[in-house]
Amino acid sequence: MHKQGRSKLRWALGLLAALVLIALLGFLALKRAYPPERLLAMVAEQVQAKTGREFAIRGPISWRLLPNIAVVVEDLHLANLDWGSRPEMLSIRKAALELALEPLLDGRIEVQRILIEGADIWLEVDEQGRGNWAFSPSQSGASLDSKSKPKPQGKPGDFSLAHIQWADSKITLHSPRMPRDLLLHIDELNLHAQQADYALQARLSLAEQPLRIDGSFGGLAAFRAESEFWPFDLKLQLEGLNLSSKGQLALGVHAGDFNVELKAALSDSQALQALMPRRAELFRQLPQALQLDAQVRRQGALLSVQPFKIAAAGQSMEGELFERGGQPLRLEMKLKSDSLDLAPFLLQPKGQSSKTQVTQKSARTTQVSGPVFSRDSWPLPKAFPFELDLALDIRSLQLPKMPPMQGLLAQVEMATQSLNLKSAQWQMAGGQWQASAGMDLPALDAGKTAKAGAAQTGAKPPSWRLKLDGRDIKVDDLAPYLSSASPPALRGGALRMAIDVAAKGDDAREWVSSLEGQVLLDARNFVLQGQAKHLGTDVLTGTLRALLPGDQKRRDNPIRCAVMRLPFKQGRADIDRSIALESEQFNLAALGHIDLGKETLSLSMRPSTQKGLGVSAANLSALVQLEGPLNQPNISWDAAGTAQQATQVGLKLATGGLSILAQRLLSKPEPAEQPCRRALNPDKSAGPTLRNWLGG
Repeated sequence: MHKQGRSKLRWALGLLAALVLIALLGFLALKRAYPPERLLAMVAEQVQAKTGREFAIRGPISWRLLPNIAVVVEDLHLANLDWGSRPEMLSIRKAALELALEPLLDGRIEVQRILIEGADIWLEVDEQGRGNWAFSPSQSGASLDSKSKPKPQGKPGDFSLAHIQWADSKITLHSPRMPRDLLLHIDELNLHAQQADYALQARLSLAEQPLRIDGSFGGLAAFRAESEFWPFDLKLQLEGLNLSSKGQLALGVHAGDFNVELKAALSDSQALQALMPRRAELFRQLPQALQLDAQVRRQGALLSVQPFKIAAAGQSMEGELFERGGQPLRLEMKLKSDSLDLAPFLLQPKGQSSKTQVTQKSARTTQVSGPVFSRDSWPLPKAFPFELDLALDIRSLQLPKMPPMQGLLAQVEMATQSLNLKSAQWQMAGGQWQASAGMDLPALDAGKTAKAGAAQTGAKPPSWRLKLDGRDIKVDDLAPYLSSASPPALRGGALRMAIDVAAKGDDAREWVSSLEGQVLLDARNFVLQGQAKHLGTDVLTGTLRALLPGDQKRRDNPIRCAVMRLPFKQGRADIDRSIALESEQFNLAALGHIDLGKETLSLSMRPSTQKGLGVSAANLSALVQLEGPLNQPNISWDAAGTAQQATQVGLKLATGGLSILAQRLLSKPEPAEQPCRRALNPDKSAGPTLRNWLGG
């Protein structure tokens, strides 16, 4: 038994030795028949023939026997197109080509696996949208049409590849349409042949964030000259983001064109914040669940996303986007929604919780110190990164602390140095609204580089313009949004608002100091409710209450009209009875000025009684003066027409505490007039002087 066992062992060892010897002899014969230089020359010829690009091997070449027969080559390079921004599209530090022996002896190259390390892949498109992966088969190389030309003797007539494995490599995506290059690090990437396609499994990193890609795309046959498209079906997973894309990439002369069905689902924006730290605050405000469905196409220079749909926070928006190439980048976009509430998407001040907001709101009644208009510069860009033509069609739009906007139609244009709301119209609070606005950034000096975030010495400030016209606005619909008082201080009636102003500046103080134009408010036939609380910051409402006789403050007081027309010049509005009121008890007009730049005001108001209403002039204040800083003016009055100043009372805007003004005495009644009409249509040629109007 022992002899029989030893005999079998010797036989097995002998067989193994014979097989090893045959393999060694075969390997030596293979090396002699196919030196590495010759084999790689065959591969290089095929690559150059199929791509039409120069392909160079600059490093050492060697055979490897174990674990599989392979040719190991270092320092490979594939040239870029002539218009490319760098000379090479691909460079590889080291590659091992594992070959099948039998097809090689038959004159065919069958690569079982390629192991690639240290690859640097450069993918780019030009301004016309052409991709540098457009390969043009060489006419001098091996023909792709086997019927027209016979295979050269001793040359491989076919090339197949079963498996590609990448490691420690990178892919860079470059486009003039992108603000910066996109860099992908390849930790591991495997391509396995599955019939005519390849299965893909990849582990990559993008800005140090792990990215996983699985799916399939077309095989090498798709790169044949007669193939026009390269199909793919991929799924990408980033932390908090799942994305699927299915479509086709164009090849040949149309390389760079594509047609993709895109679906994305965002559940957490943490990864996006890390990818784009400059936009982290914006991504932080995104809803936890956001979905995107889009059909994305490129044909030549035209890129279209048509249609697309975004769903978030129980809302959805549809639209289309076009980009036609060229510089600067220009986008044409249309957005449409049945209902949209922007409150979940708007940014809140850093570190401010809802509890803090409530505390600050309640504190407004006592904290009025400090400047009204800040000198902190607004974070305006030196130039906008692209041009935009945007059309909006939103049936119902909800903004925080505002009535719903119905039937919004708007047109927005953005250029590199300007942003314009060309037109907008909508219904809100029962009225019809129209608006236009614009901002022009200072022109950049072509000979200088603008420093981001810092104004250049002597640079012109940005200019602004605004036109707003609201007609037939229902006070009842608007009043709840002006005050939290219940019931509201104002009831009934209609309001018109018209603003036509222009300004310059990059902070609030500079903006108001340069304000030019007019602001108009015209309210008709409303009621000042006697039992309502004062509007917290409404000086007009508080003043009206103060001017009323004592018993009238507890009753509803009909107001026929109230007009405030502020003609601004360099931030100052000179008031020549352009603030006026008519009620059933008295009329009122004001003289003085409001200076937004200096944050001061000085107004003199004199009421006059209406005849036949049983309201005595002795029950009204004579001359009321409101003077001082905007956020805390002083009050004085002349009770007998003698210009005797009374005790100054600090008017805190948040309290509406003007009841002390409800005094008596009027030296002489003013003749009946129509102050609202005078406020709207001033007659500069026939107006009395300030001294005469004040009874001097």
